[in-house]
Formats: sequence, C-alpha cells, structure tokens
Amino acid sequence: MAAGQRGLLSPRQRDLVAGVLCIAGGAGVLSEARRLGLGTLDHLGAGFYPAVPGSLLVLVGGLIAATALVTAQQADDASHDTVAVPDWRGCACIVGAVMAFVLFAWCMGLAPAIFACVFMAALGDRTGTLRGSVILAVGMAIASTTLFGYLLGINMPLWQWPFAS
Repeated sequence: MAAGQRGLLSPRQRDLVAGVLCIAGGAGVLSEARRLGLGTLDHLGAGFYPAVPGSLLVLVGGLIAATALVTAQQADDASHDTVAVPDWRGCACIVGAVMAFVLFAWCMGLAPAIFACVFMAALGDRTGTLRGSVILAVGMAIASTTLFGYLLGINMPLWQWPFAS
C-alpha cells in the first residue's frame, strides 16, 4: 500500500461500513417511530410513516452489508490501487438543485420549483445533454404537478408570479 493511501478503506470495507450505518440509522428511525405509535391500518399513528422508510433503510443496509461480506477479496485488492477524485460538478449541482427548489417553491410555486430542481440535478450528469435535461425536467414537472397538485391536493400554489403587484 502506498504511503498516500494509508488508512483508506477498500471498496468492500466501505460497503460494509455503509451497510452497518444504514442499518443503525434505520434502527434509530424505527425506535423513534415506535415511540410515536404506529396505530392500526384503519387509523395510522404518527409513527407509521417514519417506520416505513426506517424499515426500508434497515433492509437496504442489510443487503449492502451482505453483498460486501460475500464479495471476493481479490476484487478488493485489484480496485484498491487508485483513489477516486470526488465529482465536484455533480455535488454542486445536487446542492444547487435543492437550493433552487426551496427558492422557486417559495416565490414561484410547485411546478417551476420541480422543473428547476430536476434540471439542475440533471446537469450534474457528465454524460447527459442539455436537451435531455430539459425533457427530463419538463416530464417530472408535469408528472409531479399532476400527482401532488391535482391528485393529492397538496396545499401549495402550483404557479404564482412573484413580480405581480
């Protein structure tokens, strides 16, 4: 192992740690959900909704950890030679997308917020095109507006013009 790589975890070890962290996080959510009360299927309690993603997090964490335990050690040694550089463009686009959603939802409504969020997040993909990002953003804005605005009746304006007097 090179001196600059000392202390780094192998991909297999990273997967194992990630799986254990997912299991721990999901177990914490399940514990809190149980404290809130799950209720029944007829009358759902406040803890029912957090229990569902908490259960899924435990399940996915278990699958990640199991995959890491089953993976052969030879694949570990071959892929540990290089250190990957973080994709700063992707990170910046994801953070910017969340910030754009908050800003656009506050001043322009749900439909423009979803369009801006998806469009900015899609720009983080180095293999994507501008045309593909626009098509994805328009499709998601239409589908999400239909689902949340019309079918579920979310109490949020779908469109508002911030510059109207």
